[in-house]
Amino acid sequence: MTTQKMQQALHYMKSSCARKNKKGIAFIFASNFIWGGILIIHTLPIDIKDKKIYIHELLWHT
Repeated sequence: MTTQKMQQALHYMKSSCARKNKKGIAFIFASNFIWGGILIIHTLPIDIKDKKIYIHELLWHT
């Protein structure tokens, strides 16, 4: 295998990994949003039944 072909293969693998990682970043942001909403709802001074309803609505609409 020539040096040029090895460089092309390495470039392909790097770009492939970069594309896969971008999908993971969106998942991390979405999970942070959901857990942040659950934390905010959990700290509200309301009845536990209302908290369950709010958390259900948060998870259903995201």
